[in-house]
Amino acid sequence: MGSVTALAEPAVDLPVAIRPATTEELRFVQATWARGMRPSRVPAHRDLAEVRIGDFRASVDRDLWTRAHHLLVDSLLADSRVAVAVDPEIDDSPIGWAAWSGDTLHFVHVVPAARRCRVATKLVLHTQARHASHWTRAGHGLVRLLHGDHQTG
Repeated sequence: MGSVTALAEPAVDLPVAIRPATTEELRFVQATWARGMRPSRVPAHRDLAEVRIGDFRASVDRDLWTRAHHLLVDSLLADSRVAVAVDPEIDDSPIGWAAWSGDTLHFVHVVPAARRCRVATKLVLHTQARHASHWTRAGHGLVRLLHGDHQTG
């Protein structure tokens, strides 16, 4: 099944349990978060990355951007609460996670096999966050939940 078809299908409501992440699970969180915001490559410039912030675009050294992003993730993770979602019918392995501090959501990740199952929605609502520090294109739709719109498709 192609990705366009999968996106058109209605979401499935997967029952999940949400709990604090263990120390061991924080390694998974750090790795997936650090990989979660990769910049686009600049055509014909293998070592450059295109970074977009709103309408602003810039080309930066890809290695420099990667190191800076990893430092940002490590800094935010050190001061964040992290919750994981698990499918209690299968096992206690995380299928998603959310990191936040205060009322600011930093990042949400759901493993590909559990996407479109309302796992991210449940994680966002669990955080009770009202703001987002940053998000990907895929997570842009979750921002409405930060403002109290709990209607999900």
